[in-house]
Amino acid sequence: MKTKSIYHPQTKLLIEERDFEFWGLSLLEVRKYTYNERGKLLEVNHSDGSENWISTRKYFYNFRNQLYSETLKEKATNLEERSFYLYDDFGRVIKVLGELNNGHQYLHEFSYNDKGERINGLKAKLIPDSDLQDKYKKLRTLQKTDEIVKNGFMYSHDRVGISTKLKDKLAQAFESLKQDNQNPIIIAQLRDQSCEINVYLIAKYPNEELYEGIIENEEFAHTRHLAAIPISNIEALEVVEVPTKPFRARPFLDDGVKRMPQ
Repeated sequence: MKTKSIYHPQTKLLIEERDFEFWGLSLLEVRKYTYNERGKLLEVNHSDGSENWISTRKYFYNFRNQLYSETLKEKATNLEERSFYLYDDFGRVIKVLGELNNGHQYLHEFSYNDKGERINGLKAKLIPDSDLQDKYKKLRTLQKTDEIVKNGFMYSHDRVGISTKLKDKLAQAFESLKQDNQNPIIIAQLRDQSCEINVYLIAKYPNEELYEGIIENEEFAHTRHLAAIPISNIEALEVVEVPTKPFRARPFLDDGVKRMPQ
């Protein structure tokens, strides 16, 4: 068996080729590993020498660079699986929620001794009474609000994206939004761990988990719009608060303030 590895630093791609024999046949297996700028593994593509797809595994990370979700697709078995990870305050995995494309959902729970060593793991079957991601969000909201230091800044946040303190501040800003909805003040910025998605928030609507703001990514970087953004959309982006000073929206928007269709 021979293995050859080629790494492309500019594209963060590692290609691993393996020659082997099976029942007298010479076969080639190829795995392509894609990494992000922080060196975290993003995707593993498994194929044969003819580039026929065998399986794909993808990894997604939160702002702490912790693996929070993983997906797997296998061609031969037609298997599709996705999972979500929850961590304790020491960065250790304590729960893994998973789901297969046959509707089966499961929960792994882990505990640790005083030395930090994993001592057991319990697996239970979940009743598929709701979407797996909804169950994941409910478990996350049970974890306490905490403060962490990241790149020299102190973040105080709920683990769902927006801190209670910021939520109150945005609620108070709704009156200002009503008085000036053409050039309101952006008072908060949130960003995902890849620094590719930014959310700019202006105010929170009364009695609703709905926020006035702007979502900016590659698709919308040149066509920014004010929009009413549901909290579920913000949570799904896995964003964290970024220290920023308030500023007016109009200069920030291309071609003036626009409204996205409701």
